[in-house]
Amino acid sequence: MHFDFIYPSTFKNTSVDDGVKKEQDKGTGVEKGATNCVTVPITAMDLTKGFSMLMLMRLDEACIGKEMAPAELGAAITSILAESLTQFGKPTMSSSTDYDVDGHSASNVFASVHDETFEDLHAAASCVISGKNLSCFVFISADCPYLATIAESTVKFGSDAPAPVIPAKLVPACKP
Repeated sequence: MHFDFIYPSTFKNTSVDDGVKKEQDKGTGVEKGATNCVTVPITAMDLTKGFSMLMLMRLDEACIGKEMAPAELGAAITSILAESLTQFGKPTMSSSTDYDVDGHSASNVFASVHDETFEDLHAAASCVISGKNLSCFVFISADCPYLATIAESTVKFGSDAPAPVIPAKLVPACKP
């Protein structure tokens, strides 16, 4: 994927079952026959502060059907996060915000959803253009302040300094 992704060590890798893969396909608009072009190299959970989860998805140009333009990132990440959260209920979504991660076009979106098991879940997601690939990061947590921490997990392109996936200034404040 041409970058290093560094996240808190309290997260433990988990496997992605076929049901999650199918939901991702619906979220990205990818035809069901193209499931092999969406890869999920990292899915991890942290239960130290309630339920928290992070996912890294990779969509290549063949999967998307075209090279993704920066102006299209907001719609892509909004769809991906909405589909990721539908298993918990109907999410309330923010508008997307475009920005750069170390010179790479990116867009992020935030959401919350009420779930009977976890109560309120808070989520942040970002898609970053990396060459002809689209790398999408999804962060979900029952602990709103912890969401800000995990959303600042870093990505390092080549020999550049690590940069937060979602800068702190873009993360909305938690409601009391």
